Amino acid sequence: LAYPGINNMYSSCEHSTDPPCYENFHREVAEGVNYSPEITIDTFESIFFRLKRTLDYLQLNYPSENWSYFLDSQGRLDHSRMIWSGHSDGAGHVTAISKYYSVHRVVCFSGPKDFSLHYYLPPVWVHTGAWKTDKSRIYAFAHTSDDYLFQKEIWDSLGLNKYGPPVNVSVHMPPYLSSHQLITSASVSVDDIHGSNVLDARSQKAQ
Repeated sequence: LAYPGINNMYSSCEHSTDPPCYENFHREVAEGVNYSPEITIDTFESIFFRLKRTLDYLQLNYPSENWSYFLDSQGRLDHSRMIWSGHSDGAGHVTAISKYYSVHRVVCFSGPKDFSLHYYLPPVWVHTGAWKTDKSRIYAFAHTSDDYLFQKEIWDSLGLNKYGPPVNVSVHMPPYLSSHQLITSASVSVDDIHGSNVLDARSQKAQ
């Protein structure tokens, strides 16, 4: 999913003195509620509404595939049965979702990228509040050349170091010491670094 105005999240929040700036962006994109003055995403364009309509369509047209499994008895999204994954700012979206909804698992690719240049710290939302999802259900994967020092600090603030140190998949073999933080140092072009861990066209290919 792509949303216009997401670049405003970084330009607005990097230097903002408003602690929930990033968090409000993520929640508005996910829920379609007016949390942030910097972006306008209504209910019908939100991640949740789009997903609900997609599941309804799939269940109607492919009933034998049981897509209603992901809905509760009242037809609402059943987050506890979902694995949410996202790349870059999408990693921030899914992590914020896991803070406010109990989800089965979260997978972050090249993110979250939320960082305050004003305070020179990750934003407070990633390490404060009562999380609905236990942090043990969050996994992350990034490239070591993709602003990794900032990325590591964000993951540390999120608490992922409790579930194993960063493990380089270019060096170690599965199950990667059972860590929740995976990194790669694969040789790819500069333009491909950010998407190399999730996009087929940008990933290193086996010879």
